[in-house]
Amino acid sequence: MQKDCVTPDPDLNHSCKSVCSNWILLFPALDRSVRNEMFKRCQHILDEYGITKLHTNYIIALSFNSLSHKSLCECLRIDKANTSRAIAHLRKAGYVTDNKESESSRKYDLSLTDEGRKIAKKLLKMSNDAFKQYFRGISDEEIALLDRCLMRIYKNIDSDGVTFDEIMRRRRQPSIEKED
Repeated sequence: MQKDCVTPDPDLNHSCKSVCSNWILLFPALDRSVRNEMFKRCQHILDEYGITKLHTNYIIALSFNSLSHKSLCECLRIDKANTSRAIAHLRKAGYVTDNKESESSRKYDLSLTDEGRKIAKKLLKMSNDAFKQYFRGISDEEIALLDRCLMRIYKNIDSDGVTFDEIMRRRRQPSIEKED
């Protein structure tokens, strides 16, 4: 008899069968599904501007607020070396700038250029449209409950390092409001 991937094996110790066994599979699968769907939707934007999926993380993060290199790493949970490479690419392409007073300045914030804000605006619109479809048939109350539950899970996981609350405090409204 073939086993499915959702029913726990009775020979294993599943102390929280109904919750853990489903969520162990559901979280990664949901994450992959949403990411894959989002990137399919935005592929034309990536192609148009010569950026990759990785760059979208930085563009979206910087669309909310100017951030230091360190804050950007913490916010996205991406190491300094990868962040440096991505930012170098986005700077060269003219999508990101900084407020360095001189080349030797150690403290500076990164922000989007007008062209970077154009990309962010397109990505955010595409994301909003996608999430409207994903949440179709789910009430505002259910969405609010899901949001609260996911925030609690995030807080439970993130016991050290920057908290989600801190990330949210650092964010302002997206800076893409400037029209071309």
